[in-house]
Amino acid sequence: MTSIARELAALTGPLRRGILRATRSRGSLPNLPDAQVEVLRVLTHKGPLSPSDIAEALRVAKSTVSNLLKSLQSAGLVERGITASDGRVTLISASPKAMQLLSTYDSVSEAVLDESLARLSAAERAKIGAALPLLARLSDDLAEQN
Repeated sequence: MTSIARELAALTGPLRRGILRATRSRGSLPNLPDAQVEVLRVLTHKGPLSPSDIAEALRVAKSTVSNLLKSLQSAGLVERGITASDGRVTLISASPKAMQLLSTYDSVSEAVLDESLARLSAAERAKIGAALPLLARLSDDLAEQN
């Protein structure tokens, strides 16, 4: 492993967890497991989907999605419906409560990051900004590997 790969691997988990902890604390947000948040993100970006489509989008087993949906439904974060063309096909959508929760999370996490970035010099912020497109490419590459 190269030193860049080692440092990036060591940094990304704590960075993500730090953002999450600070955001949850500041926004008084619930402690949803990452897997549940991923389901909600897929539903808000792609619209109503069947459980099979959610599993495919997340590249997880259908049984995993089924368990996640049970928890999300009991928390009022997803709603079930059926397709107009085939009443046997269940469609899952993010509830208004889930959409509000994600919106709050996004705005609070942006504020948390803005405050931390403000403590850096302008040159340091510029370096982070310049690295963002490369991090996005890296993320896309990793997604394609699965």
